[in-house]
Amino acid sequence: MAQGLHLSQRMTQSLVLSPQMQQSLALLQAPTLELKALVEQELQQNPLLEEVPTAEVELNEKIKNDEADDGAIAAAVEGMSPHHIAQRQPAMRLSGLEAFELA
Repeated sequence: MAQGLHLSQRMTQSLVLSPQMQQSLALLQAPTLELKALVEQELQQNPLLEEVPTAEVELNEKIKNDEADDGAIAAAVEGMSPHHIAQRQPAMRLSGLEAFELA
């Protein structure tokens, strides 16, 4: 009789989708009309949700973009002399509404 050791190793892999991931996939795959119906149903069932008009969302995005642009300009000009700023940026935008000339 031959005696010996036998070593065996097994590896498995499985993917488990959480309920949130399953819902996300369902929403991403839903046609437009079905998606609108799902959103309307959620709005009716959940009192904490409210529909925001599209114009208000666009205005908020524009304000955020303008603030980001102003921050980038301020970071770019920090540490420069007024003469150097005037040479590089003859007109700067203030809050997206006004412009002034640096002399």
